[in-house]
Amino acid sequence: MHLVLPSAFANGNADDHCSCPSAPTAPPNRPEGTCLQAVTALQTALPNGYHTLHCPETGGTAVLNQAALDFWQTFRSPQTPQQAAAQLALSAHEAHTACEQLWQAGLLRTAGQDAVCYGSEHGLVAWLHLTEQCTLACTYCYAPRHAHNMEERTGLDAIERLFAIARQHGYSEIWLKYAGGEPLLRFDLLRTMQTRALQLAEAHGILLHSTVLTNGTALTPSIAAALRTLNVGLGLSLDGLDEAQETQRPLPGGSSARAALRALEIARAQGLHPHLNITVTAQSAPGLAALLRFALEQGLTFHLNFYRPTADPHPELDLNQHAPQVLDGLHAALAVIEQALPPWSLLNGLLDLANFTVPHAQACGRGRNYLVIGPQGEVSDCQMHMQEPVSTIWAADPLAELRNTESPTDLRPECAACPWRYACAGGCPHLAGAHCALYKALFPELLRLEGLRLLQYAAPAIQ
Repeated sequence: MHLVLPSAFANGNADDHCSCPSAPTAPPNRPEGTCLQAVTALQTALPNGYHTLHCPETGGTAVLNQAALDFWQTFRSPQTPQQAAAQLALSAHEAHTACEQLWQAGLLRTAGQDAVCYGSEHGLVAWLHLTEQCTLACTYCYAPRHAHNMEERTGLDAIERLFAIARQHGYSEIWLKYAGGEPLLRFDLLRTMQTRALQLAEAHGILLHSTVLTNGTALTPSIAAALRTLNVGLGLSLDGLDEAQETQRPLPGGSSARAALRALEIARAQGLHPHLNITVTAQSAPGLAALLRFALEQGLTFHLNFYRPTADPHPELDLNQHAPQVLDGLHAALAVIEQALPPWSLLNGLLDLANFTVPHAQACGRGRNYLVIGPQGEVSDCQMHMQEPVSTIWAADPLAELRNTESPTDLRPECAACPWRYACAGGCPHLAGAHCALYKALFPELLRLEGLRLLQYAAPAIQ
């Protein structure tokens, strides 16, 4: 038998626009002597007789050759490893080892167990909008466009309150996303806030993850060096290498693409590892393959965020109004990935809000573990709702106030029979399933690519 597993149960990490950190619950030790049963799986054929299996209810993914697949299929009817071994004339040791690996991969469960193993949320996510001023005039930007800047006292209060909220709600990790406008226009404030955050993280034993989301125009070598010292990751927005980037992300008097590429050079020269945040629109989709080819050649991680209409809609950018063009561009981009499969997983952090590594009933942390903090200390439940704050950082418990707003609590009824429901959870709640057709067209290809990637990089668990 030949069974290939991911190198880690939780795969990937991305600084995308709506990430919701969650982790799969580690499988308990397999009870000895009990009947086991195969978990319902989505299956994709690969070359040379291999198959990708993905179990939506556990988030488990593995690649099996035909012998391993035959062994797994014996458990469609509940039985013990010894009974399976007898059916296929395997030794007790072979059957035991295979069952352990299939159990750890989430492909087997105790007979009669049918509950979905939802991921646990162990982190508090906070966007910190340091300014509403920006160097670009992006057509699809949702952020308010005023001259408001966060004052130092407000920024430090926000950091203090976030750590207090994390302790109050029992969170062991905090994700800080410094944003704007263009946050590097307020780098001095960022440095002050991050310095305090590092002090509080050490004092309270809280794991801190920090990222600045920038268009790159204000990045200098000294800022990049300071970001590395402060342990702040760099998320760089870049939608293409062609005219689409310049059209939808215009830089007055210059080229936003050239500015972003210059920022990449500066960041890497200072030892940073930039992550590309790519917004996919109908306008940029045709050039997406070229951008991903560049990213893979440069060894850059990236995330594809689907365009979300704002209060000022742009029909020329809308994905659903130009679905054939968009799908052609996305399929071409996935074909580029197949030609240069990356060492990092494709299942969490590549395609919009999809996360195949852990089943979830909500696409993001809105209304649960997610705060968006504006320049004046106002708190919203989503970036798309920044002009509709529901609290402030000085409230007794702003997270509790957000949880009391009308936020999604479970999958929509129309998702109930969909095999992909635990990977996308219906997509962005702001859009109410608007990207469903795109997800369904791309998810099978994504699982196929992950299977090919596992075959290329992962060591076999059973040989």
